[in-house]
Amino acid sequence: MNVRFYSILFLLFVTGLLRLEARANLDEIRKSLASAPENEAKISLLIDASRDVNQDYPAAALEFSEQALALAQKLRSKDGVVLAYSNIGLVYMNQDKYALARENLEKAIDLKTKLVKEKPSWKASIAKDYRLVGICYEKQNQLEKALDNLQRGVSLALETKELEEIALGYNSIGEVNIAMENYQGALMAFNRSLPIARQINNRKMVNTIEKNQATSYTLLRNYMEKQAVKLELEEYEVEIETIKDSLEKEQEATQLVVSEKQLLEMTNAQKEAELKAAEADIAARDAALEAKKADERNYLIAAAGGVVVFLMIIIGLISRSRAKSRHAREIKTEKEKADNLLLNILPENVAKELLTTGKVVPVNHDQVTILFTDFKNFTAIASKMTPEELVKELETAFTAFDEIIEKHKLYKIKTIGDAYMAAGNLTTSDPDHALNAVKAGLEMQEFMDRWIGRKKRRGEEVWELRVGIHTGQVVAGVIGQQRFAFDIWGDAVNTASRMETSGEAGKVNISAETYARVKPYGEFEDKRTEIVKNKGAVDMYFVKDVISRAQPAAPQPEVVTTRQKKRWF
Repeated sequence: MNVRFYSILFLLFVTGLLRLEARANLDEIRKSLASAPENEAKISLLIDASRDVNQDYPAAALEFSEQALALAQKLRSKDGVVLAYSNIGLVYMNQDKYALARENLEKAIDLKTKLVKEKPSWKASIAKDYRLVGICYEKQNQLEKALDNLQRGVSLALETKELEEIALGYNSIGEVNIAMENYQGALMAFNRSLPIARQINNRKMVNTIEKNQATSYTLLRNYMEKQAVKLELEEYEVEIETIKDSLEKEQEATQLVVSEKQLLEMTNAQKEAELKAAEADIAARDAALEAKKADERNYLIAAAGGVVVFLMIIIGLISRSRAKSRHAREIKTEKEKADNLLLNILPENVAKELLTTGKVVPVNHDQVTILFTDFKNFTAIASKMTPEELVKELETAFTAFDEIIEKHKLYKIKTIGDAYMAAGNLTTSDPDHALNAVKAGLEMQEFMDRWIGRKKRRGEEVWELRVGIHTGQVVAGVIGQQRFAFDIWGDAVNTASRMETSGEAGKVNISAETYARVKPYGEFEDKRTEIVKNKGAVDMYFVKDVISRAQPAAPQPEVVTTRQKKRWF
């Protein structure tokens, strides 16, 4: 007990000494700064002093930063002013005062942006300030603004090739996506951040990103399982309604059968009486014959008994062998039917993997082109149609789309209502996937032009088609245990969808990434920049026309797929 008491007393004594020493150091810093001449060198000294005492004396850190700002403004030092604003933002972040931190950081960004032509090196500093502003927004639970600022910071860091800032930016984007429950986007961001952190050999950063990556895998797996269960429940509800309708029809049919059965029973009663009389007569004759043949039968049975037993054994063995062969053929036939059904539902290589191993490992695809379509005015026109008419119209359009994407080497992912989704360079390698997707989109619009013309001549209302295309990285896999569904996820899927919603009816709208791959092979309208939800300002182009020839083989990015470890899915 005494030893413990003295140990605590000793620790308190040491802590007191350290605080006295820190306080003495702070006093020395104040004296040194007070005696320094008021020039630009003193601005740097004040900012350095602020950073040195930020952890132990946040109030003093803020004091030194504000002194640096005041002196910079007095001396009209542009560099000093922007550095002071950035440092004040960091001090406020350390005190969890995120609104004040953001206000000062945004002032620094505005000033640095104006000075960046004179000092291009400011770009890297602006990237860091954008990341810090994004973190402030995240702490204030303004997640969309946080994501917008983080993406701006990463874009600048990529321009300046600041590897550490790129890794930090992608990691922060992943954390914000987790908070927004966009687990696919989070996983993509961590997958981009981790190799860079390993490249610069920052062990602490690598550990943090690996933990975040593991968390996003787990959350994504749980989300996918919940979605699969939800889909199955919806399908069960539809099946239950179908069964109810069938039962009602069966009850109606049963009533008719009962009425007919009652009439038949009255007629059958008379016939049964006549049959019984005939049977009695036949029974009497049979008894006489049996008595006569009894002696003969006994003799024949005794003589042929051994032969019969032998023949019965042979017949039993043959029947058993035939039954086994028939059963084996039935099993083989059913297996072939199941395998063929699976090949119709899933891509051939995915289906073979599932049949061979019993599971499908998710795959990263670095370069895939995604095509989205959607009908304008679909809901308004569909509400005036019968279910049969609606399905017939959709079948006409989607059947044509199926033929077009197969022609251009794309793979149909799914249809959702009136939306249609396909991708190139996914199930089979295609170096021309971007050009083929654009040609498919134009051919879909040509089909719609012909279809709309026929419908207008008949005086019918028409749907108009929007097409959006984007090229990027996705994760492909199979979800579900009872009902398999092949799908793709990732930020590239979301961007392709945004290309479609940001486009116009009758046109094909492509992202800057797709444009970069097909630019030499077509005609395009001038670049447009639009604000897209969760992504900020995005460049996009309307396609006028493309030439009907393949892209040259070089230089094309190599398609790289990376299998994920089974524990995450």
